Amino acid sequence: MAQETLLNLVADHLGKGVILTLAEESDILSSIEFKTVNSNVYKYNVADVLPEAKFRALGEQPAEGKLSTEIETEALAILFNDISVDRAISAFQNVNDVMAENTLAGAKAMAKTLTKTFFYGNNTTNDKEFDGLEARLAKGKGTAITHALTGAKADIEKLEELIDAVDGRPSVIYVNKSTRRILNKIARENNCYSQVERFGKYVDSFDGIPVVVCEEVKDGHIFAVRYGTEYVNGLTINGIQTEDLGTVGVFRKAKIEGYVGLQTAHPKCFAMMKAE
Repeated sequence: MAQETLLNLVADHLGKGVILTLAEESDILSSIEFKTVNSNVYKYNVADVLPEAKFRALGEQPAEGKLSTEIETEALAILFNDISVDRAISAFQNVNDVMAENTLAGAKAMAKTLTKTFFYGNNTTNDKEFDGLEARLAKGKGTAITHALTGAKADIEKLEELIDAVDGRPSVIYVNKSTRRILNKIARENNCYSQVERFGKYVDSFDGIPVVVCEEVKDGHIFAVRYGTEYVNGLTINGIQTEDLGTVGVFRKAKIEGYVGLQTAHPKCFAMMKAE
């Protein structure tokens, strides 16, 4: 099953412009790869108990180990935005330019919605969206750490606990600006502050892990995420497509739409810190 970025799933010029705008507006969409699936519901096996590995003697026929698996299900959701421009605008402006501007503005709005849903989506309270990271904690995915950063000495131990809760090492830490200021202060005081290169730009880091600001993250919340096929990755049927619908009545219309979802394939693929 292919793993691709959203940009690889579109061929037309307008569609690529929309995807590039999505990526510019959201670090998540720059980072995450999408697995292409053929249904709006994706089922997959997760090994909860690995078969036991043993040594054997020469000529011995040992009993076969058994792999214990569970079937998990992820639902994809339809993300869309409709673009509509009054054709009368052509009397004093180039309607194609106005359509392009409005389409890219629509893409920016979609990026914000997708980013917010990545963290806080809840399919139980809104069955039109997929579960975000916070909602998955109650379902046994990820690790919740209860702590409020204040700049006290205990903060560094809790931050190390947050990092250690992710299998291997997090790809990135997400915070908002307010929390980043506290995090940078703690990092400097404990000699673990530096800047690292990320997508052509230098960003703050904590212990070498990029710290990325997302204003969709709530005050006091910190997400440590590991991206990858076996960790956090996206799901889609055919990416996010852009279609010019032409003139409908007095409006020139376009639609941006696609099936998208989230897979947290490992129980320790992310961790979240919050005060309550």
